[in-house]
Amino acid sequence: MGRRFTSGTSDRITVQNAADLAGLSWLFGTIAALIYRSADVANFETIISTNEAGATTNQFCIGSTDLLTVYDNPNIRTLTGAIATGQHILLGFTKPTGTVAGRGHKYVFTTNTWTHAAMSGTVANAGATASLQIGSATNAGVEFLSSEVWAIGMWDRNMTDKEFERLSAGRWLDSVPSFYEQWSDGREVGDMPKTLGRFPTRQTARTGTTRGIQKPPPGFRMCKQRRRR
Repeated sequence: MGRRFTSGTSDRITVQNAADLAGLSWLFGTIAALIYRSADVANFETIISTNEAGATTNQFCIGSTDLLTVYDNPNIRTLTGAIATGQHILLGFTKPTGTVAGRGHKYVFTTNTWTHAAMSGTVANAGATASLQIGSATNAGVEFLSSEVWAIGMWDRNMTDKEFERLSAGRWLDSVPSFYEQWSDGREVGDMPKTLGRFPTRQTARTGTTRGIQKPPPGFRMCKQRRRR
């Protein structure tokens, strides 16, 4: 069971202090999240964002029209194909450095269907990371996630489509992410301890989140490394 983020209770995890970020600063590269979308809240549903939706933000989310969306303030870029509720799905975004058209990635486990395509426009690099939020775009927040999350990661390199497809098998630590967190068995529901990536961040604050009820998709292998607390 993953961790359930619910829009109605404004669930989110925030990392906003330099000491808690531990050197993490994602400017471009790859973002990936393994989720089960629980509900459509008819608003933006933020999976992970940096810099509190300010001028140098980079927000990775499901848009109000159910499309995979990246927001770099002021631009909203989307990937074709609506994201349904009630299914296991791997979502991702990749881009090299610069203001370029990044690529969106989507894998539906039940149908074994991949989508790789350019987003609808160019996306600028994020600014140096001063804060990071899971499940919300800002600390106060209005764009909350309604999904169960098992794994979420950020890499400081632009993965190819083939490299990204390997993430569907799990064991993301083998690819050396800068940020990586997983919730694999339902017992990790309280405060988030240090994450498992190269920069072991620690939460500054948390609102809500509960134990999920879904099982992860078959064939996805969680990382076995013990948490660094």
